[in-house]
Amino acid sequence: MRDRVPRPEKERRLAEVLDIQRGISAELNAARVGSTMPVLIERRVEAAERPEPHLAWLGRSPAHAPEVDGSVFVAEKPGEKLAPGRMARVRITVSGDYDLYGEAETV
Repeated sequence: MRDRVPRPEKERRLAEVLDIQRGISAELNAARVGSTMPVLIERRVEAAERPEPHLAWLGRSPAHAPEVDGSVFVAEKPGEKLAPGRMARVRITVSGDYDLYGEAETV
């Protein structure tokens, strides 16, 4: 094809779109703070990859598609028994650009 867009311009445009999308995602996530949502627990988070020491589990809400959207980092309350494959009700306490952070509620 003639008149192709030069690579630097493609990269500039991509960075601009990703920056806009990051802002949209952050705004949507901020609106979820204080809400409670169901979260499918996927795995225990290794200590080295935890954003905070108490966020020991990683899961997804119905709003998070695997490999596309962010995740939900979950703190386990005393008496709560989280495990991969279990559903938990999680109260969202903090939001990031892509991820949510919250505490499991005792059911």
